[in-house]
Amino acid sequence: MRRTWRHTATRVGAGAAMVLGAILVTAQRAAAQDSAATTAPTVLHAAVANNVADRMPVDTAESFSPDVGKLFAWVQIQDAAGSTIHHVWYHGETKTADVSLHVSTSPWRGWSTKLIQPSDTGAWHVDVTDASGKVLATLHFTIGS
Repeated sequence: MRRTWRHTATRVGAGAAMVLGAILVTAQRAAAQDSAATTAPTVLHAAVANNVADRMPVDTAESFSPDVGKLFAWVQIQDAAGSTIHHVWYHGETKTADVSLHVSTSPWRGWSTKLIQPSDTGAWHVDVTDASGKVLATLHFTIGS
């Protein structure tokens, strides 16, 4: 009879260990998700540029000629893998474009482009936002004098 009890205790003990292990793994996953959920995306670098080469901005500035043709809003962001960010382009206070960018890794670099007409002079800005619309960074620049 004693042998059966030991065998049963071992079986119960192994089952309890499996349940305990599953609880620990679940708790660790929940903690990791909570950590990821509370870690807000962070913009490490951002710039407006004439071009992008090798995933880096080229000829960054805060003022551009009216005949620039096309501009790039470039961003490097961390803690946003698997999410979507937006580049929201404004001429003055008028929204001219909202570009969705899927962030695949962390850190991640990406950009959007905007065609600029010679008549598009004045103050511009690009808001870098998360999917909910929270502004993570703003890039200010001007076209013309």
